[in-house]
Amino acid sequence: MSRMLDLAEVAERLNCCQKTVRTKIATGELAAYKLSKRMWRVSEDDLEGYLRIFRSTERSTPRSTHASKTLRHFPPISKAGKSA
Repeated sequence: MSRMLDLAEVAERLNCCQKTVRTKIATGELAAYKLSKRMWRVSEDDLEGYLRIFRSTERSTPRSTHASKTLRHFPPISKAGKSA
């Protein structure tokens, strides 16, 4: 069995914050084990599997396509009650 990592260790390896790790767990992107109400662990094997998938996806996606999917453009906000 592989070593179990807490969220701080996972966040450090992914170079992100613990909130991002929690989001990845909540969406099912990253497998984790819930030990109690507020205690989660991720196995090293699961983290390595996630990183393999992430790295292969990152290499196969052109930068320009990837960026266009993440950027969202919103229309300008008009001020209510004011006429132009």
